[in-house]
Amino acid sequence: MNPKQFLVVCLSLFLLFLAHLSHLSLADLGTAASYAPPYMPTACSGNDGSQFPSSNLFAAAGEAIWDNGAACGRQYLVRCISAAAPNSCNPSQTIRVKIVDTAQTSASRPSRGGTVMVLSTTAFGAIANGSPPSINIEFQQRTGTEIEGTSERFEEDLTFMFERRTGDSRNEVGLRTRSIMYLAEHDPAPKKKPELE
Repeated sequence: MNPKQFLVVCLSLFLLFLAHLSHLSLADLGTAASYAPPYMPTACSGNDGSQFPSSNLFAAAGEAIWDNGAACGRQYLVRCISAAAPNSCNPSQTIRVKIVDTAQTSASRPSRGGTVMVLSTTAFGAIANGSPPSINIEFQQRTGTEIEGTSERFEEDLTFMFERRTGDSRNEVGLRTRSIMYLAEHDPAPKKKPELE
């Protein structure tokens, strides 16, 4: 492989790597509303207060993602992308919410019906300015159980091996990218438990 081909391969892999890092590139689009206390009882865990993350970043699932109750405990990355009122979004903020209820039977009624998800007051306020009845969102289901706090760290250890032939000798050139970190600060509000009653 000549140096020009090697550069093309490196550039191609770098572009694929960048595409991999854009974690919301495969996100779904929908709408979100907000709801206020009381939050219990919930369809997922009834009156168990331990179901709520200490960050207060939780949501009730709309019919589109409820999945006959299988949504309970799922986590979603959510970002506001637009709203009817100008400047209602904080598009640079992405939050991670945990599904604790269904919007159809939540103890508190949503600010607007028929949305994909209904965010807690804290979650809605983290990605939206003011009090619009609903916002347009990007959302993506995430795996993993860690939801406490608002900083997330994703690490990957990637190794690409390239072969380079020089005459009769064969050399492997390793390009190693280690500990790629993604740090997101999501919650400007102080941590406090939600009002449950």
